Amino acid sequence: MIRKAPFTAVGSLFAGALFLPLAISLGGCGQSHARTPSDAVVKAPTVASRVVPKVDVTPQLRLAAQSGHQQMNVFPAFGRTFVATKGYVAEIVASGLTPRPELAKGLEAVSGQPIGFYGNFPNDAYTVAIRYGERSESYDVYKWENNAWQVSGGDHDGHAQFFTAPDGTLGMFQSYGDAPFMTLDRKPMPSAPKGDGVRYASIASISDGILALEEPQSGHAARIVHWSKTGNKVYYLPVLGIALEHFGVVQMKAKGSRAMVLGSIGGSDNGTAQAQPYVAAFDGSVWSRIDCPRAMGEPSVGQLSPDGTLYLRTTSHKAAPGGGDTATEHLWVRPVGGNWSSIDLPTTASGAKCWYQDLEADDHALWLTASCDNDEGPQHVLFTSHPAYAKGRAPETIRSTP
Repeated sequence: MIRKAPFTAVGSLFAGALFLPLAISLGGCGQSHARTPSDAVVKAPTVASRVVPKVDVTPQLRLAAQSGHQQMNVFPAFGRTFVATKGYVAEIVASGLTPRPELAKGLEAVSGQPIGFYGNFPNDAYTVAIRYGERSESYDVYKWENNAWQVSGGDHDGHAQFFTAPDGTLGMFQSYGDAPFMTLDRKPMPSAPKGDGVRYASIASISDGILALEEPQSGHAARIVHWSKTGNKVYYLPVLGIALEHFGVVQMKAKGSRAMVLGSIGGSDNGTAQAQPYVAAFDGSVWSRIDCPRAMGEPSVGQLSPDGTLYLRTTSHKAAPGGGDTATEHLWVRPVGGNWSSIDLPTTASGAKCWYQDLEADDHALWLTASCDNDEGPQHVLFTSHPAYAKGRAPETIRSTP
């Protein structure tokens, strides 16, 4: 575990790049196939010939915060990890959630839910909030000025994703279009990978730049462009033996110099009962395909921690009496070089039904956001494996603005 000294004032924030999470879909989690020359370039040496450690202890998730009807988002930024909702910001440190009211100034007036901090603090820092409409979503952008978040631009397309470019500026990514990487005024970023007939499925921020995942196309495997200050480098994702027409994009995410790709292959649309997960991991040098049991279920959300531990949330379907099916959610963990083990999905103290949302992982713990029922209706909660809550720390009650 890496311990970071908490900052006590806004001016002491570290400048740094945001590590965005995103994703992709592929075939079953780990069949073995004969390798082609291009496949050999990207696959790490096999570990099948040696004994890998078994995961005997898995994280136990406990309630860390609850915020009524305001959704919480957990994200890395400025070299730290934050929890944010309307009017509230906390930093995750060794003792658990530590409120940072100095970083929440201006967020009480935000019309949507803050989803991340971007750029470099304090001179060129931004936050983005998503507004949900009846049929679409849109984004508002706020800049850090005069020790508070001030409106900088609004009503960006709900299909955009925001990221910190290698030069530190705030950019927007759109999967489709001739200029997938744009500035806030919708101009192409000069040093970014070009469209040139290629469509990008997702991006993720890595310590020295951006990883941009191309959609797989007939005739070649999916490629990942590493966009950095020094130029672009191309990796081929290890998808040998997978029919690309059955390969769908889920997510790509990154932490530090590591990254993961999550995908799915198969499903009812091509005659199989349930989509199978595909997972590939990047150690900073090569991409390797990770074996996954077929019984894991259909993948929905993935994440990795800075040390390379992988997390995966899946759904399994079972035929129900009278037609249709029942869906059961699962959570899995896999340390580097280890095996997958299941994690018990948590509930609130009352045992309320929960709908699980996003995963985040930092140096301290795994974090899981959810919406759970209670007597007053659904409430948003945050679960964690952080040791402080295992030792009895009380959950944070966030009284955010309406």
